[in-house]
Amino acid sequence: MAEKRKLHEVDGFKVVELSPLADPDKGEQYILEQYAKLPKEDVDREFRLLPVGQVDAYPVFGDYQRKYHEDPNLVYRSGLRYIYRGWDFGKVHPCVEFLQPDGQKINCIYEIYGTNVNLAPFAQRVLADSGIHFPGATFVDWVDASGINTPQSGEGRSCIKILQDLGVHPRYRREDVEIGIDRIAKNLTQWVDNRPMVKINPIRCPHLVGSFRGGYKRNPKGVLIKDGTNDHPIDAFRYAHQGLCVNIASQFPTKKKEIPKRMPLSDSEQFSRYGRI
Repeated sequence: MAEKRKLHEVDGFKVVELSPLADPDKGEQYILEQYAKLPKEDVDREFRLLPVGQVDAYPVFGDYQRKYHEDPNLVYRSGLRYIYRGWDFGKVHPCVEFLQPDGQKINCIYEIYGTNVNLAPFAQRVLADSGIHFPGATFVDWVDASGINTPQSGEGRSCIKILQDLGVHPRYRREDVEIGIDRIAKNLTQWVDNRPMVKINPIRCPHLVGSFRGGYKRNPKGVLIKDGTNDHPIDAFRYAHQGLCVNIASQFPTKKKEIPKRMPLSDSEQFSRYGRI
């Protein structure tokens, strides 16, 4: 009687455990360095071969593709002048995304992501980085509308009042989150001048690309998941994107479809249609 084979045993093959540590040039220190360069989810998946993401959760932006929407060569162009800063408030992970419009194209070229920091010192860092990295730029700030009523922890001032006291005068517009998400999703599929309308520098905006690549998810019922990590970069991007789209719409108005004029009816046509002339 033939000997029973072990489960999954195949002649000529041997199952081994995969690990980046098998490469002598990639030790534990190498992997730790990757966490500083790449989103944690990418390192866990690509280097540690760990399952990532939330069970039964689905990426929000299915049309986002690295090869099209990411460009590490995107930089600040002083000739374009304007930079839109989107602010998402929060003591745990406040975030600001920097978007620069180029005609109808939108380039996300920088981000600042805080951890366990109050808004006032975080905002001071944003202002300092803005002056260092974007000399001569004119900044347009868009924020979460709830910041007008939300007092910062330990402060008697609202988030917007804190910014105003630092010389930042933000704009905001109350809008349902899903409307903003839908607008972003549509613009990801739009192409302008042979490139996607929206592009991101993955080196300068690692948290944002991590969220777009699949970190920002919906649960099985379709509800957006606020995990306290991936939602902040998307929210900050959404506020700046909202303001940018308002600006683009004013500069590039949609052409109204012309309704062709009707030719006047002949006497016979009027009689046949209306029974009189």
